[in-house]
Amino acid sequence: MKIEQGTIVRTTLVGVFVFVLSVAIIYRLFSIQISADPQITEESERYTRWKEVIADRGNIYADDESLLATTLPIYDVRMDFKADGLSDARFNENIGAFAKAMSEEFGGSYVDWLSDFQRYRRQGKRYQLLKSGINYTELQKVREFPLAELGRFKGGVRFEKKVKRANPFREKARRTIGKYSFGKDKGIYGLELAFDSLLKGRNGQRLERKIASGDWMPLNDDDQVETVDGADVYTSIDINVQDILSEALRKKMVEHEADFGCAIFMEVETGFIKGIVNLDKSESGEYVERYNHAIGTATEPGSTFKLPSILAAIETGSVSRETMVDTKRGRHRFHDRIMKDSNDKGYGKVNIQKAFEVSSNVGISRVVDDVFDNDRETFIKYLRRFGIDQRTGISIPGEPVPFLKTPDHQNGHWSGVTLPWMSIGYELKMTPLQTLTFYNAIANDGVMVQPQLVKRIKRNGELVHQSEPIIINKDFISEGTLNDAKELLKGVVENGTAKNLRSPHFEISGKTGTAQVAMDGRYRTADNKARYQASFVGYFPSDDPKYSCIVLVNNPTKGLYYGNRVAGPVFLEIAEKFYAKNFMIELAEISDEQKAPISKSGYGDDLIQVAKNLNIALETKRTDGEWVRTRAKENAIAVDEITVKKNTIPNVKGMPMMDAIPLLENMGLVVAIEGNGLVAHQSIKEGSSFKPNDQIALTFK
Repeated sequence: MKIEQGTIVRTTLVGVFVFVLSVAIIYRLFSIQISADPQITEESERYTRWKEVIADRGNIYADDESLLATTLPIYDVRMDFKADGLSDARFNENIGAFAKAMSEEFGGSYVDWLSDFQRYRRQGKRYQLLKSGINYTELQKVREFPLAELGRFKGGVRFEKKVKRANPFREKARRTIGKYSFGKDKGIYGLELAFDSLLKGRNGQRLERKIASGDWMPLNDDDQVETVDGADVYTSIDINVQDILSEALRKKMVEHEADFGCAIFMEVETGFIKGIVNLDKSESGEYVERYNHAIGTATEPGSTFKLPSILAAIETGSVSRETMVDTKRGRHRFHDRIMKDSNDKGYGKVNIQKAFEVSSNVGISRVVDDVFDNDRETFIKYLRRFGIDQRTGISIPGEPVPFLKTPDHQNGHWSGVTLPWMSIGYELKMTPLQTLTFYNAIANDGVMVQPQLVKRIKRNGELVHQSEPIIINKDFISEGTLNDAKELLKGVVENGTAKNLRSPHFEISGKTGTAQVAMDGRYRTADNKARYQASFVGYFPSDDPKYSCIVLVNNPTKGLYYGNRVAGPVFLEIAEKFYAKNFMIELAEISDEQKAPISKSGYGDDLIQVAKNLNIALETKRTDGEWVRTRAKENAIAVDEITVKKNTIPNVKGMPMMDAIPLLENMGLVVAIEGNGLVAHQSIKEGSSFKPNDQIALTFK
């Protein structure tokens, strides 16, 4: 069949036309995709957005897995009054019961709730806020309310999840635990900052659409980009230890009206911190956790630095603990300055052991000056070998580098009196934690471990990290000098400035510290007043050290400022109470056959706690008094209250040292002691009157 030439031409033209038209359409569509109308794009962006969905932040736990910081979910209750499944019949049938339930759960008039709901329905409100910030328990209740139980499509009720950060134990270790800011989405300080990247997880995203009311409503319930919840941090903090530290330190700071103070309690072998407290006096006079002085405040340590100084001298082999030194009458000139002892009569000629025990400034500085005056670089070399110039490396941000002068003037100006004054803890700066770390290394047989606060990290229950002890300095001291160090520290409590800290239950080793605090480069104010810092650092039990502790109290203002009288009693109270709640309980569990318990007079709350833990019956006549006297009966302890009257001497016979001394000192007496154990004799009889700062002597047996 022959096709006419005209038909072929027409068909060809039509095909070409269709092809060109198709290409034009495709081009136009492609052009629209590539360069959309700015107005259309603007409208699209105006009514939709990607909203960041915050991941659940990980928890911070104490050693017993009590919550120290957690993210609590809170919820907003909203309602779409134009939901597709919410017909007029369904709305009218249920809205009254829904209004009544909301009124009963959250307060407010039933009539007002119902009136608002009916008005929102007439106005066609979408995603209307009904109640903000309800907790999970309230959420579960609301889910069962009429309309809410029908789901968001049929009932219109929706729930928007939000979160808030909470600290269940409030002030306890608050500066160490830290703070998290939702606005900045990061930790601000403390563990919250140190482990922020692990705690925060990974945020997700969801697409939202703007509705007529101006609110933003998710396009669906599922996150478009999944969140990854944060990891959980398990600390070494013991809540019971934290309580003991906080109570003991606060009580002494109130008594002495100090500016700030801190205490750290640490396991000797591992370096894990069991408790850490920082207290500042607020404008209202209360003591609160405001700044982490234990880790971040570097000061001149004073007499606690005499230990590394004298150990450096002993390490040279030039002197020993038995080397004699003349403390004269407590005064000695170094170039243009006079070194003084707190005892203005001096101690005469004594060996280094005795000079250290009584904390003689003249004795220690003369030894160090004699050994290193012509070789100052060697003194600094030993201090560096001891790790004195290094941070501890604790995970909490904000630890400063210790300030240690050097003879080459590269780090501060070295003068003719720098060496003797540095030897007793001046012209250098260390934090309380750095001082404790050195003393802890002595207790740990010369192995310096890094202080740690985190024992493990988990994510969704799976172990991510397990902390082990970290050795930061080993074999920094010879075995002979290490043994000397232990004898020096033991002697301070047995025979020296800390005799008032002896315990009948275990031996304590440590060093008192009393330092003048410089203000604007001066140690005295314009009216010739001085500020002091009292401290005590040590460990227990002496022969098998398990725990180390440092207590620092800055600017006590009630006349007493010596380390053995201000900081030392806090250390003793901490050690005794920890022992009572741990070691004594273990001993009682071994000795179940004992039916007539032996007890001591003392602090009433402690007795009640120990008796409760040991399941011992009390027959008590105690009312509100703090102090009690006890009598052992066949199957119980009889408890009578010790009456404490103002300016009247109480009977403290039978009380242990840790209770008798604080009781009398809190009344304004100056206590002199002799012996160890329980009070066998008091120099002023019960019921006698006294004046503030009168002295009373106690004999312990």
